[in-house]
Amino acid sequence: MINVRHLKGSQFQSCLDLKKAIGEIGSSKLVIRFLRIGLPACLQDISILVSSLGIFYILSMTHDITASQAAWAAGWRVEEVLAIMPMYGLNMAAATLVGQNLGAGKPRRAALIGWQIACIGAAINALVAIAVYANAGSLSHLMVSSNAGAIVACEDYLRVVALTEPFFAVWLILSGAMQGAAATRGPMVATVLCFNGLRLGAAWMLSISCDLGAHGTWIAMAVSTVAAGLMMMWQWRRLEFSSTKTLDGRRLQRTSVLKSYP
Repeated sequence: MINVRHLKGSQFQSCLDLKKAIGEIGSSKLVIRFLRIGLPACLQDISILVSSLGIFYILSMTHDITASQAAWAAGWRVEEVLAIMPMYGLNMAAATLVGQNLGAGKPRRAALIGWQIACIGAAINALVAIAVYANAGSLSHLMVSSNAGAIVACEDYLRVVALTEPFFAVWLILSGAMQGAAATRGPMVATVLCFNGLRLGAAWMLSISCDLGAHGTWIAMAVSTVAAGLMMMWQWRRLEFSSTKTLDGRRLQRTSVLKSYP
C-alpha cells in the first residue's frame, strides 16, 4: 500500500491503470514475451538447486559421508554470508541500472555499467577471499563442533573455493546485468553447462572415479565457478557488441538488446 501511494504521486501513476494492464495481458504476444524472458531465469534457479542436490549425493558416495556433508554445509554458510549475499545485492543493482539505461537509449553506458559493477564485485570478493583463506582454520573450528574430519574438510573447502570468489562475483553480477537487458537465456545456458554439467561431472570423476573424496568435489566446484565467470564475461561482451553499432563511423545507432534476446 505504501508503494501504491507513492506511485500515485509520481510520473508512473499510469502504471496503476489496472483495466489497461489486464487488457494488455490478454495479448498472446505479450504473454509469450513474458514467458520467453521469465522461464529461462526460473530454469537457472532450478539448475542451481539441482546442482546442490547433486553435490550432496556425490558427497554421500565418499568414504566419510558425515564429515564431507557437514563440511560443505558449514563452509557454504560462511561463503553465503561473506561472499554470496553481497553479490546478490550487486546482481539486483546491475539488473536495475542496465534496464534503466537501455530504456533511456544508452546501450553503451549500459554495457559499461555491467563491467563496472562486475569489477567492483570481483574486487570485494577478492578481499573476502584473502580473509577467508587466511582464517580458514579458525572459521572451520567455529562452524564445526567436534568432528575432526569435518573440521579438516571444511578448512580444505574454504581454501579451495576462496580462490574462485572473484569469478563467482562476475558470474552472478553479469547474470543480473543480462537479465536487466531481458537476455535471460545466456545466463541460463552458462549456469546449466557449468554448474550442472561441468561441476557434477567433474565432481563425480574426481571424488568417485579418482577416489579423491571431498577434496575432488571442492576442486570441481572451483573449476566450474571459474568457467561460469569466464563464460558470462564472454556472453556480456558478445551482447555488448550486438547492442552498439557505429553509424557513419561517428555516432552510435541505438539497436535494442531486447531484439537480440527475445
